[in-house]
Formats: sequence, C-alpha cells, structure tokens
Amino acid sequence: MQGEIKKGDRLKVTILDCYAEAVSTTSRGRFLHLGFWDQDGRLNVGPLPLSSDHLKIEALTPHTWPPCRGDVWEDGHGVKWFGVCPIDENKVTLFSVRGSYPASGVDELLLTNGPWRLVYRDEAEPPF
Repeated sequence: MQGEIKKGDRLKVTILDCYAEAVSTTSRGRFLHLGFWDQDGRLNVGPLPLSSDHLKIEALTPHTWPPCRGDVWEDGHGVKWFGVCPIDENKVTLFSVRGSYPASGVDELLLTNGPWRLVYRDEAEPPF
C-alpha cells in the first residue's frame, strides 16, 4: 500500500498465505484466529505485520471520509468529485466532473472507484 495508514482509514486487507490457528466462540460471536508469516519467516498470530509480503492492503477511503459539502475528492481513476448537497436532500453526495451522481449514495463508490483521496476541504465549512 502506498502512503501511511491512519486510524479511521477504511481498508481492504487480503492475507495471501495463512492458516486457521483456532476458531473460538464467545458471547460476542465466532472468531477466527489466523497464523501467518512475516518478512523474516516468523509465525505470527495476532496483530498484522504491515511489512509482510503475505499481506495486500488497499485503502478504500482515508480517515477523512465521508465527504462534506464543498470537498474535492479524487478517485482511483484520477477523476475529480465534488461534495454537494442536492436541494431535495440534506445529506452530502458526490458529483463528478463527468456529471455523474452515485446511484444510491457515496458508499457504493468505495469499491468501484477506490482508492479515494481528499484533495481539498474547507475546515471552516460545517460537516453537513
């Protein structure tokens, strides 16, 4: 992954070579504990070593997601999108320079047009 991962970033993580270390059930549900190797060939269970060749990490959105009115975003294809609030709605949506709105909201754009990068945000503008 390019760039630094920050708390709040939405990520897609793929572990390329791992095995089931254990399966447990608690009052909160079922959990899968994975075993995988880091770049030095050491077995890990628990926190993911970001330097491992066995991890593929793709940023879906930065921690500044969701868009605010007045934002300028760039998608993974280099297309600019503007945060707007349609007259008949009170939630922010994105409008591309190509003139297209997302069909059912901004979250549908995450997988099809990612990764996203915030180009500009007016911090004085309220986030609604």
